[in-house]
Amino acid sequence: MHDDSLLLIDEMDAISEPPPESDPLLQPIRLGRDEMNLSEFPFAVLSKLAPNDVTTLEFYDEIRTGEGKMVARRWIVTGTEKYGLPTATDEEVYIALMEVTKEQGFESRTVPITRYDLISRMGWKPDGRSYTRLEAALDRLKTVSIKAENAFWDNAARRYTTVAFGIIDNYVLADERRMRGAREDNVPFSCITWNEVIFTSFRAGNIKMLDTDLYFSLRSPIARRLYRYLDKKRYPNRPTFQITLEKLAFEHLGMCRAYYPSQLKRKLEPAHKELIARGFLTQVEYGQAQSGSEKATYYFAGKQENRRPALAPQATAALEGLLSEGVTMKTAAELIQVYPLRDIWAQITYLPFRSAREPAAALVQSIRESWGPPAAYLAKEPVSRKPASLATMQDSHAAREAADRDLRARQREAAQGVLKELPLEEQKAVDTEIQKFIGENHRFLSGWETHAVYRAIYNEEMVKIISRRHSEAFQKAMGESEVGD
Repeated sequence: MHDDSLLLIDEMDAISEPPPESDPLLQPIRLGRDEMNLSEFPFAVLSKLAPNDVTTLEFYDEIRTGEGKMVARRWIVTGTEKYGLPTATDEEVYIALMEVTKEQGFESRTVPITRYDLISRMGWKPDGRSYTRLEAALDRLKTVSIKAENAFWDNAARRYTTVAFGIIDNYVLADERRMRGAREDNVPFSCITWNEVIFTSFRAGNIKMLDTDLYFSLRSPIARRLYRYLDKKRYPNRPTFQITLEKLAFEHLGMCRAYYPSQLKRKLEPAHKELIARGFLTQVEYGQAQSGSEKATYYFAGKQENRRPALAPQATAALEGLLSEGVTMKTAAELIQVYPLRDIWAQITYLPFRSAREPAAALVQSIRESWGPPAAYLAKEPVSRKPASLATMQDSHAAREAADRDLRARQREAAQGVLKELPLEEQKAVDTEIQKFIGENHRFLSGWETHAVYRAIYNEEMVKIISRRHSEAFQKAMGESEVGD
C-alpha cells in the first residue's frame, strides 16, 4: 500500500467550473466503454497534478471468487521520473479515447484520432493550453506501468491473473491544420495504439458501457471515479451495493490514506450529491459492517433509455457535412437542431476560404456567430450572387471534396508513373530524400512505415519532389491522366 503521507492532495482543488446549461433533448446520447479492470482500481491520482516525489501507487484488497476462495489482489501503478503518475485529467483522456475506439468498433489497436475531437469530447477549450495538456496526458498514459498481482481479470480464461501492462504503447500527434491538404480519404494524421494486454481485454468483452455524457458532466474527479466504480457494480436488477468506507475510498478511489472516516464522508459528500442530482443514485447510507468498520450503502436509480433524436434527411446530410470537417458528433447534433440548415451549409461552403488554423473550431464558431462570407470567397464568387439553395450547397460541398480527392489521386499517380521511369539510382535517391524529410520533420512516425499517416506524408513529399525536379514529365503525365478521364 502506498505511504499515507504521499498523497496529501485536496481532490476538490481539481473541480472545474460547471458546464453551461443546455437543453438535454438537443444533445445526442453518448455511450462509451470502460475496461473493467481499469474501473476496479485507480491508475491515476485524484488531482490535476501528481506530487513530484511520488512515482508509485499501491492498492490492495481481498475478494471471494465464485468457487468460494479468497483471493488477495494487489494493484501497483508506477510512473516515470520524467513524466510522473497519471492525473485526473489523464483519466478524462482515457475515457475520451475509449469512446472513439468504441465508435470505431474496437477493430484495431491503432485508433485514428484528432486532437480537436478529443478536446471537444472532454469539454476543454480548443486552445494551445488544451493541446499541451492533451500531449502531456498521452505522455503519462504511454509511460505508466501497472502490475496486477492476482488482480487482472482474464475474461477469456475466466480467472484472475498476474500481469504487467501499460495503457497505450504509442501515439502520433500531427498538426492537422498544416496537413489538411495532404489528407487521403479523410484519414486523421494522429492516432494512438493501445497496449496489447488492454486491447486483448477489450476484444475478450471485458468492457462495460459508460454514459460519457454523465461522466463528463460531473464536476469533481472523485465523482467521476466513483461513478465509474459504482457503474461496474450496478448489475441488472441490483438495487444496492455495499462496501466498507475505507476499502472504497483507499483501494478503489485512491483517496488519501491519512483521512479519518469523518473526513472521507465530507470529501465524498459533494460526489454523492452530484450522482443523486444526475439520477444515477437515489440515496447513500452509512452504517456499521460486521467487522466493526463503517460501511456505505449505495441505492441505484433505474436506468433510463438512451435515444438519439431522429433527424430528417436534410439534417442528416448537414450532420455528415459537419462531421467531415472534424466537428464532434455531440456539437454537430446540437448545431443542426438550433441553427437553420441553410446557414450551416453556407458556413461549410465558406470554410476553405477562411484559412483557419483550427478549421472545425472556426466552423462551429462561424455558425454560432453568423459570420459573413470571407473576402477570399467574395473575390472568387460574384458579390451579387443570390444565395444558393440548400441542395446546391450540399452538392457544391460534396463536389469540392470529391474534386480535391481526385486531384490528389491524379497527382500521386502521375508522380509514381514518372518515378518508375527514372533510373534505379535516382529512384533510391528520391526515397532517401523523402525518408530524411520524414525523419527530420515527423520523428514520431519512426517505425510506422505501413501506417496510413506515414504513406500520406510520403506520397505528398514524393509529388513535391517529382513535380519540382521533373516538371515537364509530371505535367505531361497529369495531362495524359486528364485525357484518359
